[in-house]
Amino acid sequence: MEPRESQASSDVSLAEEPRISRVAARLDRIPVLFRHWQLVLLGQFMWGSVLLLDTMAARIYPVYWGPKHIITQTQYSVLVGAATGAGPLLGGVLFGYLADRYGRKRIMIVSCAVAGLIAWPAAFTKSWPLLLACVGISALGIGGALAIVPSYNSEWCPPTSRNRLMLGSQVLSQMMLAFLGTALALVFLPQNFVVYVFVLAGMPLVTIPLIMLTMPESARWLEDHGRYGEADAIVSKMEAKALAKHGELAEPDYEAHRIVDTAKVRMTDVFRGHYLRRTMVILTVWVFFYFGPGGGFTPFQGVYIVSKGFSASQLFTILMIGGIGGVVGVFLAAVLNERFERRQLVLFASLVFTAGVVFYLVGGKSYGMLVIGTILAMFGFGVMLNNLYNYSAAIYPTRMRSVGTGWADGVGHVSAVFGPLIAGAFYSGTAGANHVGWFGWFVIVGTLAPAFILYRFGGNQRSISLEKSSS
Repeated sequence: MEPRESQASSDVSLAEEPRISRVAARLDRIPVLFRHWQLVLLGQFMWGSVLLLDTMAARIYPVYWGPKHIITQTQYSVLVGAATGAGPLLGGVLFGYLADRYGRKRIMIVSCAVAGLIAWPAAFTKSWPLLLACVGISALGIGGALAIVPSYNSEWCPPTSRNRLMLGSQVLSQMMLAFLGTALALVFLPQNFVVYVFVLAGMPLVTIPLIMLTMPESARWLEDHGRYGEADAIVSKMEAKALAKHGELAEPDYEAHRIVDTAKVRMTDVFRGHYLRRTMVILTVWVFFYFGPGGGFTPFQGVYIVSKGFSASQLFTILMIGGIGGVVGVFLAAVLNERFERRQLVLFASLVFTAGVVFYLVGGKSYGMLVIGTILAMFGFGVMLNNLYNYSAAIYPTRMRSVGTGWADGVGHVSAVFGPLIAGAFYSGTAGANHVGWFGWFVIVGTLAPAFILYRFGGNQRSISLEKSSS
C-alpha cells in the first residue's frame, strides 16, 4: 500500500496519528549536491551577517565607550544583557513562531531588516538609554536568525551527511565572526567608530536581496502547509540533478519519515506531550551555557586582556589569531560528520574550552599564552555552540522547528541578560585574586555543567531523519 501523503488537519492534538512526509523522504535520499552546499552556505552567510552585530558592544566598550567614560561598566553589562539576552529571547520566540506559521524565507528577510536598520543610530549617540534601545531592538533580528537558520538548513540535509553540511557551512559563519568581525574592529576601532557601526549594520541588509533571489522556501515547510505543488517542483529539480550526476537514486524510505500533522502552529506546543521533557532538557542546557562562553567569558574577555596592559591593536590581534581555533574546531567536527553524537561533541568541546581558559588564568600577562588560550577556547566555544544549534533544530518537527529552536535558544538567552551582571560582579569582586571567581563561574556553571547535562539526558540524532529524531 502506498504511504499516505501528509496533509493539514483540523485536529491539533499532539497525539494525532502519524502520517508520511513524502517530500522529506524524497529529499533525504538525494546524495549531497552542490545545491545542498549552496543553500546551507547562503543560510550561514545570513546567520553570520546578523550575528556580527551580536559582538558589537563587546568590541566597542573596551576601546571606546569605556575609556571615553561614555557608559559605566554596569551600564555596559546591561547593554550586553539586552544585546545577547533580552533581544534574542523575544526575537527567537516571536520570529521563530512567525517562521513556522508564515515561512522560513520571508521571516529571515524581516529578521535581517530589523537587525540592520535599528542598529545604525547607535553610531550617532552617546545616550545610554538610546544605545540600549538600538542594541536591544536590533537584537530581535539576531534572535530571529538564531532560530530560523538552523531550522531552514537542517531541512535540506540528508541524515547521513547532516553534520557535514551543517557544520561545514558553519565554518563560513565561524570565519565571519572570528576574522571579518575582528578585522573590522582592528581597522576601524577606536578611531573610526561610526564607520565600524555602519559596516556591521549594513551586513544584514546586504543579505536581503541574496535571500530573495537565491533561497527557495523550505520544501519541508511547504509540504507541511499543504503547498505540495511548490514543494514537489523544488525536490524534482534536485532529483533531476542527482540523477544526472549519479545515474540512479535509492527508493524513498517512507517509514523513516512519519510525522504528526497539525493545521496551526502554537507557541506552547513545545511544552506539551512528549516534547515537554526534551524542551526542559535543552532549555536547561542553553540557560547554563549562556552563563558560560557567551554570557560570562566573551563580555569580559577583552576587558581582561586590556587590564593586563595590552593595547586595542594587540587585543584584536589576539582575538583574530585565536579565531583560527573556532574555524579549525568546526571544520574538524564537520569532517567527522555523523561518527559521533552531537552531545558527545559538545562534551568534548567543553573540555577543550576549559583547557584554553586555564592559559588565561595562569598566563594572562603573556601574549603567547593568551594566543594559545584563545585558540583553544574558541575551538571549544565554536564546536559547542554550533552543535547545540544543530541539536536543538533536530528535536522538533517541521511545524514547530523554528519556534522550538527559538524557545530553546531564546529562553537560554535569559541567562545572557543576567550573565554579564553576575560575571561582572565576580570579575570585580575577585580582581585582587586574578579574577578567579569569574573564571570559576563561567567554566563550572556555564561550560561543564550544560555539557554534562546534555550528555546524560540528551537524545541520539546520528544518521537519522529529522522526522525520526523529532518523533
